[in-house]
Amino acid sequence: ALAIPIGVLAATYLEEFAPKGRFSDLIEVNINNLAAVPSIVYGLLGLAVFINWLGVPRSSPLVGGLVLALMALPTVIIATRSALKAVPPSIREAALGVGASKTQTVFHHVLPLA
Repeated sequence: ALAIPIGVLAATYLEEFAPKGRFSDLIEVNINNLAAVPSIVYGLLGLAVFINWLGVPRSSPLVGGLVLALMALPTVIIATRSALKAVPPSIREAALGVGASKTQTVFHHVLPLA
């Protein structure tokens, strides 16, 4: 319930709206690196962040769900970005040509086709 909406929105922002530059390149490299992190590291991250810092009880299944969402997030972002890149530019140009805004073009034409 968390990984898919957050991942799709993050990938859409990075692919369509974010200015291309050093910062977006740094984010892309970090996302690709997070996809290769072993699950035990995510478990330790969940232990440190959710249990120690946020004070969530140890027996709460919420911690496990949040850690699994963090584990799935890089995969969702990478898959969504490649699907967005596969949409032909003529779809974007046609939508913009008939007066749609950039946001309308992305959410009404590009995302459904991706």
